[in-house]
Amino acid sequence: MGIRLHPLPGYPFTLDVRVAYHLTADGLTVSTSATNVGDHAAPYGYGQHPYLSPGTGPVDACTLRLPAATRIRSDDRGLPTGQEPVEGTSFDFRQGRRLGDPFL
Repeated sequence: MGIRLHPLPGYPFTLDVRVAYHLTADGLTVSTSATNVGDHAAPYGYGQHPYLSPGTGPVDACTLRLPAATRIRSDDRGLPTGQEPVEGTSFDFRQGRRLGDPFL
């Protein structure tokens, strides 16, 4: 799917954005591209905020495996303040473990 983002106050640039979803037995692949079709350079950033559902039960019983060795620390407003290793903390999911009670 795609859209042309037209200039707006605060972001006076024109971009063509395309997103493709491909689901196979190996999982979901999401590909995104953005093309600057305006007359001058355009700042652009992209991020995903997927919502995945485990079904009808609570997520506490799910197992999470996340091969990340560090995490980003944040302040009380959620702004990044640095990073730290996850080893030995409740944020270490590198081997996979039940979600349970950790607040993520």
